[in-house]
Amino acid sequence: MSHAVAERLALDEFDNYEQTRRKIEAARPTSDFDRLVERTKRLELDATTKSENTKKSS
Repeated sequence: MSHAVAERLALDEFDNYEQTRRKIEAARPTSDFDRLVERTKRLELDATTKSENTKKSS
């Protein structure tokens, strides 16, 4: 087997591995940290929206 053929086979295998890894990663639930960040963003958005609504109604 030539170097070029071996390299092509190795790259193909790696591509298959990466595709599978990405699918598995996408299917996993988010981590606790990621959930905390998302919740914090929602709370900040809610607080900003409420603050703007209070200013408008004054």
